[in-house]
Amino acid sequence: TGATGAPGEACAAGMAAGASSAAGVAPAVELETMESEREMVRLLALLAFHRPAVQALVAQLGGMAAVLQRCRVDERNPFIREWALLAVRNLSEGCEANQRTIAQIEQLSKPAIRPHV
Repeated sequence: TGATGAPGEACAAGMAAGASSAAGVAPAVELETMESEREMVRLLALLAFHRPAVQALVAQLGGMAAVLQRCRVDERNPFIREWALLAVRNLSEGCEANQRTIAQIEQLSKPAIRPHV
């Protein structure tokens, strides 16, 4: 929302001014997108707390991978990592399907062990 509270006003103002990032996206739009992404991860983290139905739905839809991808530092999107870590905790607590997804990803990320000859 813009300074006056009208939805999309900041986005329209940024585009009208001709401001754009290297990717060709107006800075206001990019900022709104990053904020929305962080808020969606935060919402998922809160909704998953002690809610097996939410955990099961995320597992069924393959959503753990998307949450795990946000468990890294993103200087342009502060706090998304922290919310993603909380979401992983809440989604995996007591949910074997989501725990298996994490275990499979951990297995893929481990380097092959080669004995020294």
